[in-house]
Amino acid sequence: MLALGDMTRLKSAGATACQFARWWVDELAGLLPQRFSAPAIEDALVLAPSADLSAATLAIESGRQRRPLGRFALAEPDAAAQALRAAGVLRAVRAGHMPVVLRLPQPLVSRQQLELPIAAQSDLEEAVGYDLDRRTPFSREHAVFAVRLIRLEPARKRLIAEVVVTPRATLDRALQASRALGLEPSRVDAADEAGESASGDLLRAAPSRANRPGRERDWAAWGLGLVAAGLVAALVWLPISAAQRRAADLAARFEAAKHANIAAVRLQHQIDELVGEDRYLLDKKRAAPNPLQLLLDTTRVTPDTAWLTEWDMTGAEVRLTGSAVSASGLVDALEHSQVFTGTAFLSPVTRQSDGRERFSVSAHAVAPAAQPQEAKR
Repeated sequence: MLALGDMTRLKSAGATACQFARWWVDELAGLLPQRFSAPAIEDALVLAPSADLSAATLAIESGRQRRPLGRFALAEPDAAAQALRAAGVLRAVRAGHMPVVLRLPQPLVSRQQLELPIAAQSDLEEAVGYDLDRRTPFSREHAVFAVRLIRLEPARKRLIAEVVVTPRATLDRALQASRALGLEPSRVDAADEAGESASGDLLRAAPSRANRPGRERDWAAWGLGLVAAGLVAALVWLPISAAQRRAADLAARFEAAKHANIAAVRLQHQIDELVGEDRYLLDKKRAAPNPLQLLLDTTRVTPDTAWLTEWDMTGAEVRLTGSAVSASGLVDALEHSQVFTGTAFLSPVTRQSDGRERFSVSAHAVAPAAQPQEAKR
């Protein structure tokens, strides 16, 4: 026989095996295509809490058909999850494929009919909300409501509408009770005596609507859209920025080359000026008579009957002093030598005791470029 401890261990192992089997079946069901694993698109999970919000009834509605799943205490979310798993809709509900409807019982809502001008039909909710605190015990700031048109009376130019109102605090407590079971409603309505939906969506006017399923996906879509827009902007801006940097770099290089070219031109002008000055000095030097060459030419053209005692050169002027048999003959020889020009006596000619004539003459040397080759030789 098995001992009591062995029986306890067997029960624990069996419970663990059952939980694993349920998990495994649920995971396998998630691998099936959505048309096989997901419920029909018109199916909805209806959560109907009790008036004291201590328990709730779960049911699956498909059109007019209703399939109850059981009644569960809000303090026992695991029991509700097991019922949803057994019905094969737990994954669909948690994935958002099956909408969750929170249906408030009659004690939690106030229902009454209102008579309004027929012109209010175009914006019925706004018209009721504007006059809500006068026609109901609640103000618009502290209540949520849903309006539906009952009938039109064109003859009286009036309409009859039904408004369902519940305090915001009551709606918030009901939503918290739903979330305690791990369910996030996408719609909140009011039940009639048979438990059927008998109002519009109260969640539209509730501030907690931001917590409805899909809003997180909307924010995620907006975030992804902003990221995509940022990436597109980056893809557009990066080439433009790179082109601007290249343009700035080329402009800087061009400016540097421009300054270098200006400096080179200025330096070339300075070089040309220095070369011109050197050439001027060289040309001037070449144009000036060579004293040694001029002395040699003087001795060559001076007649043998003349003796020089002084030879002086100042610039291009040469002064000759000496004695000759004929001083005028010396002047003729110098003038016709093509080496000197402008020969003239500086003082009167005097005759010496030996019969020679004392003379002092001056002559201008002809520029070397003007001298014929014979005179140079």
